[in-house]
Amino acid sequence: MAGVGWLREGSRSTAADHPDESTVWLALAKARAWLAQSRKMRALVDLLAPVVCFGCGRADAVVCVNCRQPLLDDARLRMPSPCPVGLPNAYSVAPYADVVRTLLLAYKERDAVGLRGPLAAALATAVATAAPGQPWILVPVPSTRAALRRRGFDPTSRLAQLAARRLRRVGADAVVAPLLTHVRAVADSAGLTADQRQTNLHGALRATRPSPVARNRCLVLVDDVLTTGATMAEAARALRAVGLAPTAVATIAATQRHSEVVRPGLHKQRQDDYGAG
Repeated sequence: MAGVGWLREGSRSTAADHPDESTVWLALAKARAWLAQSRKMRALVDLLAPVVCFGCGRADAVVCVNCRQPLLDDARLRMPSPCPVGLPNAYSVAPYADVVRTLLLAYKERDAVGLRGPLAAALATAVATAAPGQPWILVPVPSTRAALRRRGFDPTSRLAQLAARRLRRVGADAVVAPLLTHVRAVADSAGLTADQRQTNLHGALRATRPSPVARNRCLVLVDDVLTTGATMAEAARALRAVGLAPTAVATIAATQRHSEVVRPGLHKQRQDDYGAG
């Protein structure tokens, strides 16, 4: 690659006019950082720039085979310890650590478009394992108003829609219902104990009155990550308050302090079944 000066000077260019490879990549990195300030531009850059794995950074694909592997595992029962009162059985595909944590953060904080497919497929696996009965109604835990303003989109709602679509592709009956809304602000949960988090969140969510269709479906609460379980317990409380009984919780990942019980997955995705659609 040559600089603009070399293009203007034609055959009179010298070696000094040709930036070395490190200079070129530094310029590209700076351009990418500048464009990434806009969420829409971030998505465009992710599509047009040289493809690297969001998990390890190697030039391969948005998720290389090695980094994708944890998302292909069977879902397991992973319950918090201590477990909040009222939390339904919670299933997730992977521990929230290492490459899975890196991928989830890239999706949520950078809106990495190419990660939607693999993450939604993992969520679909968790849903099908958590509640084997059909039909399903997926209820995403909404982002807080502050997070929505910062990111410009709701990552869990988007993944829930894609997961339901994938389930329908294999003949399942799955729909998404945004039944939950935040009704008050909560304190920053950093540094709070599990009991303090549950107290902090109590009454923070409200559920809308369900339609008759919702009452005849397996209701599954969905989110990207399960930590203490306090948010999911509050979501379950809000749904029960309007006459809905959540069957289970399904997430992509859960923090590693959770107990794990293996349960064979019912909706295992093939490695070639990953698209952004």
